[in-house]
Amino acid sequence: MTKPDSSTDLKALSRTDLVAIKKGSKRLSFRERFTAYPLQKLIALILSLVFFFIVLSDRNTSQVYSDIPINLQIPEQFVIEGAAKIYTADVMIQARASVLKRLNRNELGVINLEPPAREGKIQINLTPDMMIVPKGVKVMAFSPEYLTINLEGLAERPVQVSTNNAVINEPLPGYQLEEIKVEPAFVEISGPKSVIESIHQLYIEPIDLSGRASNFRVQRSVIPIRPNVVSIENPNVTVSVNIISKSTERTILGVPIVSLNLTQPHEFLPPKADLVLNGEEEALAKVEPSTLFIVVDGSEDEKLPAHARIIKITNANIPNLPPGVGVNADKLQSIILKTSPLPPEENAQPMLKEDEAAEL
Repeated sequence: MTKPDSSTDLKALSRTDLVAIKKGSKRLSFRERFTAYPLQKLIALILSLVFFFIVLSDRNTSQVYSDIPINLQIPEQFVIEGAAKIYTADVMIQARASVLKRLNRNELGVINLEPPAREGKIQINLTPDMMIVPKGVKVMAFSPEYLTINLEGLAERPVQVSTNNAVINEPLPGYQLEEIKVEPAFVEISGPKSVIESIHQLYIEPIDLSGRASNFRVQRSVIPIRPNVVSIENPNVTVSVNIISKSTERTILGVPIVSLNLTQPHEFLPPKADLVLNGEEEALAKVEPSTLFIVVDGSEDEKLPAHARIIKITNANIPNLPPGVGVNADKLQSIILKTSPLPPEENAQPMLKEDEAAEL
């Protein structure tokens, strides 16, 4: 077989001829090589371009997910100071485009953060190790970069259950409320230290006196002053309500007022009170005005700085009233307890004379 010259049309050559040419002494030119097998080379080029664009389109990409919840693992015996709040942060993650396309937001979970067990303001930097993310996903950054919280300790103490505003409406005509007693008088509360220290009284659900003409007992719940913040150990108390006839009335003038559990300087304005007593005639006849006095418990006032408050007088404040006699609170004048600051302590060490000082 004769070798073709450079002008030979390679497209017309058979595969056998091309093999013979390759084995011959003559080398094909670049043009001849490029034009040989055009279809196969075109397919290879297309496949290369497709693969290139697939790789290019699936490169690493960043994306920001907003408001990812922060799970605060508060240490025992501590709470976050202030109102309850939901903490979140924006998270930037990095992954291949194909991974991000399939990624569900819920797969990112939450940011787990455990503050140290100490009181006060704490600033904690947010770091990638606080999140558990799917394989192929990398946490790049947070916004904000840190979280600031205030921790305070928990506390508990007994607090008195008040009977103020414990009743609504009026008994039957001719009858009146004599006294309300709560058992137990104190209940244990627990919560943030700053809140617990500010609570001095607790209140009960109001009792309806409509249509009442005799004594009765009822169960009532103690109302939490700060729901979801302060918890009450035993929220139910027993309330005893005494109702008496008010057909007869007696006024006792100038009953002295004394205080208990109060050592700092104080005074009552006025220093004596006029009492209007109600009860049956026989019971009122047993009242001895000279033995009457009003007692005010100042244990709570002892813990406070100088202040003034209105005292509400009930039967419980008058220890020696005969049975069946009650105070008419509607006709009782306002009594104010006013405390003053303690005087400065005097120097307990006596002054030395000049000659004694010289000897020293």
